[in-house]
Amino acid sequence: MDIVTGDPTSTDVDYDGPDANPDDITLTVIDDDVVVGTPGFTLEPIVLEVSESGTGSFTVVLTGQPSSNVVFQIASQDTTVATVDPAELTFTADNWNQPQTVTVTGTDDELVDGDQFGEIIVSVVPEESDDAFDDLIPQSVSVATIDDDVLLSIPTFDPDLPTDANPPTFTGTADPGTTVEVLDGTTVLGTAAVDDTGTWSFTPEAPLPDGEYSITLRAFDADGNTSGLSDPLVFTIEDSPFITLSPGDDDFTGTEGRDVVFADAGNDIVRGLGGNDRLAGEEDEDRLLGGDGNDRLLGGDGEDTMIGGAGDDRILGGSGSDRLVGNAGNERLVGGIGNDDLIGGSNNDTMLGGGGSDILLGAGGEDVMRGAAGDDTLNGGAGADRLFGGVRDDRVNGQAGHDVLRGGDGRDILRGGKGDDRLIGDLGDDLLVTGPGRDRIVIGAGQGLDQVTDFSDGQDLIVLNGISFGQLSIEQSDSDVLISLENERLLLLQNTNVATIGAADFV
Repeated sequence: MDIVTGDPTSTDVDYDGPDANPDDITLTVIDDDVVVGTPGFTLEPIVLEVSESGTGSFTVVLTGQPSSNVVFQIASQDTTVATVDPAELTFTADNWNQPQTVTVTGTDDELVDGDQFGEIIVSVVPEESDDAFDDLIPQSVSVATIDDDVLLSIPTFDPDLPTDANPPTFTGTADPGTTVEVLDGTTVLGTAAVDDTGTWSFTPEAPLPDGEYSITLRAFDADGNTSGLSDPLVFTIEDSPFITLSPGDDDFTGTEGRDVVFADAGNDIVRGLGGNDRLAGEEDEDRLLGGDGNDRLLGGDGEDTMIGGAGDDRILGGSGSDRLVGNAGNERLVGGIGNDDLIGGSNNDTMLGGGGSDILLGAGGEDVMRGAAGDDTLNGGAGADRLFGGVRDDRVNGQAGHDVLRGGDGRDILRGGKGDDRLIGDLGDDLLVTGPGRDRIVIGAGQGLDQVTDFSDGQDLIVLNGISFGQLSIEQSDSDVLISLENERLLLLQNTNVATIGAADFV
């Protein structure tokens, strides 16, 4: 709008002088700025596949010329799947028709957890953009991060406490045909080939000097795929004799320093008190109490109870139906053989049930739980947890937090609980209960028929793994909605009207 200034006068007294009483003048300013073309934007492509730590890209471009800037926010819905760069794009009246590139990087979680799926959301920032573009609906790019981690088990060694004259023999499992590298810190102790059954064994060629060791493993295959480092297996080499209890029922209390105690046979009670203790049970039913410090508890045979106490503890149940309690600290609990109870604490715990039908309880923190073999029950508790049922028929409960739940093989029951969860039934006919929050249900071909009890239209989404919406058949089946791929039934949405299900419910 142009403003004309000057010194106007009038011969009409109503419009000149101190007693002037002019009429009101109304001015209407006409906005002559226009958008050339229809306000909108396009993304290309809308489906991306990247490897872990690998990159891909998509472009954003406007379909109409704005009169002022248009600013987009670029955000990954799940940064554990992929991240984006940049986080913001700006288009002007000059560059509106020039595509701008967004780079997507797959997140390497160093877990053998299958391909992960997420969405990149592109939306207009209204307060920074041309008004004609403010109400545009956000669009998304579907991202699949392909899991290239090599399967690697937790390192173990024989239960005899090592000395420099008795170096430990490490054993474990990994993908057949891969190679396992054994490291102490950054020092490579050697490598072992994984046989056709998926097992390997390694004994250091030279005796290990006295001292504490932190052994980690890394597996790699002929294609160059590499696993992340395993959690450390910590032990001490020492010539000084450790304490061996009698074959009977013992009640032993250690010191505030570091204790190394071998319980032998009998129903023993061993208390480590302070220090970084190593307590090993043997036959019968033992009770091992680590106390303060970073303790290593090994149950051995029998139905044992092991309580780590304060500190970052490593607890291995061995054979028998054991009870493993981590309490405070970042714990690693391994049940081994038998029907075990694994109870974490308030921090970030890692739990592996092993053989048998196990119960894993996470409490607080961001926990990683694997049921492995058996009919297992996994309860994540508070925090953003990652739960994997494994083989057989498992019950996987996310509870509070934004959790990832995977059933594995078998007929599993997955309950998301509170929070925005991702539910993946995997193989078998699974039952999925999403719970409150904006949940994602992942389906694909060859995975069995999953049923969702409480799908919330407009809130929950169905993530398509390796298939597209156009390939699906969606029909009413009594009071439910059946989703199929050709003749294969994929998903049943209980108590749902087919009229409410459309492309907007799928990503």
